Amino acid sequence: MFSRNRFRSLCTNGTILASVVTLAALALPTHAATLIDYEFDGSAGTGPDFQQVTNGLNTGGSSNLTTGLITTGNGVNSNYGFNNDATIDIPNLDPSATGFYLTFEVAATTANVSSLGANGLFFGIVSGAGATGTGATNLWNQDPLAFGFVAGSTSFGDHLMRQKAALVGGSAESTALTTTAPSNLSYQDGFTFTLGLFDNDTWSVSSTGLSTNLNQTGSLNTTIFSYADIADDVGAYVSLQGQGSSTLTVDRITLVTVPEPSAFAILGLGVASLVGLARFRRR
Repeated sequence: MFSRNRFRSLCTNGTILASVVTLAALALPTHAATLIDYEFDGSAGTGPDFQQVTNGLNTGGSSNLTTGLITTGNGVNSNYGFNNDATIDIPNLDPSATGFYLTFEVAATTANVSSLGANGLFFGIVSGAGATGTGATNLWNQDPLAFGFVAGSTSFGDHLMRQKAALVGGSAESTALTTTAPSNLSYQDGFTFTLGLFDNDTWSVSSTGLSTNLNQTGSLNTTIFSYADIADDVGAYVSLQGQGSSTLTVDRITLVTVPEPSAFAILGLGVASLVGLARFRRR
């Protein structure tokens, strides 16, 4: 057993306290979980597979899973893209998660994003009925619940966040982003886009590689759906429509959870205070 003086010495030197902190760090969930990590190179990824989703209009369109190349058909209304063949249950796969970040790494596009017609270029999540289908009713603007970034669209507008309920004609809301819309050239040269959704019903959007990068936060309209409504049924989605024979090349899509605020940080502050107090008492 330790003598009283020995115990005081260990506490003063931080040895026992450091051990307590280490044990706490091991016991608490402090790391994010990667639930989707898919590179469009023909290799197996983490999480559900991706598949082509399309309305099948016009000819010449495709979504190539081994290269990430999305090509619209030879008409303005042709829509092609990728979605997951199964959704993920975030609270079940990572009970400590307080949200997630969904990132799309885009190599290039030939589209003139600011002049896209119809539903345009969309990056986001889908959930609920139709979220894993592959036909016209499974496009993000049709049956699924959906939330994401609309880069350009005559149907909804350019450079905005769009949240919609299931089925066409259901509740929907558009939030215009306050940053200046990026140039077509910067879209065409490639970029990375990240969407965050959190359990306090807020969202974030950010990007790299654009002439004006996105960097904004906001709140979900919970009368349409809340984070809790969709967290156990999330799929990734990207599609291009509104310009015939245009392309979009996606390199990688990832979904990483946000860990809960760690009690380790709070404990660390407490330990720092105790060590400081011990040092003060020695003076």
